[in-house]
Amino acid sequence: MSDTDDPTPLAVLLTTMREKWAAGDRDGAAILARAAAPYLHPRLAAVTNTQLANLEPEKLTDAELAERLACVEARTRETEGDPDPS
Repeated sequence: MSDTDDPTPLAVLLTTMREKWAAGDRDGAAILARAAAPYLHPRLAAVTNTQLANLEPEKLTDAELAERLACVEARTRETEGDPDPS
């Protein structure tokens, strides 16, 4: 058997997890699932908002207000899964 035929650590975790699950060892499978999860479902990284919010909308022009409203509506559609209205 060559080095390329060796299973990866993740493959071993998943295979063993599935075997434990099939054998009824739910606790053992859960432990292995918890160990494998970071490799399959990475956590989102924290981000820093570098855009300063203008807390005085009355000082914005109509064009600036329209631009910001369009951005907010686009983000809302993205998060709600709505298609682009155009």
